[in-house]
Amino acid sequence: MQPSESAVPATLIVFVVSSMLAMGVSLAMQQIIAPLRDGKLVASALFGSFVVLGTGQRDIAAALVVAGQDLDDPKVVGMVVVVAIVGLCPAAVG
Repeated sequence: MQPSESAVPATLIVFVVSSMLAMGVSLAMQQIIAPLRDGKLVASALFGSFVVLGTGQRDIAAALVVAGQDLDDPKVVGMVVVVAIVGLCPAAVG
């Protein structure tokens, strides 16, 4: 393994963590806790995260999101790209 190949995962982790920290610092504690009090929202997020996306049904989930909402063309293309990346490279999501 060349040094540049080993630097990519480390750089990716630094980018993800710094982006999450930047987003978290800009929020007040009340803004973080308020959505967690909605049980239906938390349950649907967990269901979507672990059941739908965890079983490999990403393309169906993306199609339902696109069909269920009036999205602009760039957002539809973005959804297709995200689903394609996850389908082609499962290592991209863990």
